[in-house]
Amino acid sequence: MPHVAARTASRDRDTGRYQSHRPEQTLLYQIVDEYYPAFAALMAEQGKELPGYVQREFEEFLQCGRLEHGFLRVRCESCHAEHLVAFSCKRRGFCPSCGARRMAESAALLVDEVLPEQPMRQWVLSFPFQLRFLFGVVCGKGRNPTLRLWPAIFSGEIDVFPGDRRSR
Repeated sequence: MPHVAARTASRDRDTGRYQSHRPEQTLLYQIVDEYYPAFAALMAEQGKELPGYVQREFEEFLQCGRLEHGFLRVRCESCHAEHLVAFSCKRRGFCPSCGARRMAESAALLVDEVLPEQPMRQWVLSFPFQLRFLFGVVCGKGRNPTLRLWPAIFSGEIDVFPGDRRSR
């Protein structure tokens, strides 16, 4: 296997210039690229098929960050430097680049708009088991209703512990 690069799309620390990440140089990409087609073919031979969302995850991951699968030309208005920025897959499964971006965006949303202005070290929310599957299905369709619930929970509109005096 070729040398594995761990660098992500970012500004180069030495020159301050944009440098796109090269997903095809990562170990994860190389493994998926090499073994996924054979794995999918083997599953088909056995009369089994991967669910559509799993197939889409693999296929879009292999296109993520690759210029040959689409890009934008970005131009700086002040210095007129131009860069090609490849489209991303925006998947949540195992794409490290898109997963990290989504995690950062979710954390920023929680800090800026959802969590109360109170000092805290840690918070945990755990839904009843019966609701976890429902939220997983709904969130998998591009919606995130759980984030819309936070303000109502913290403001007291929704009583998460009905009948429990500690929640008031």
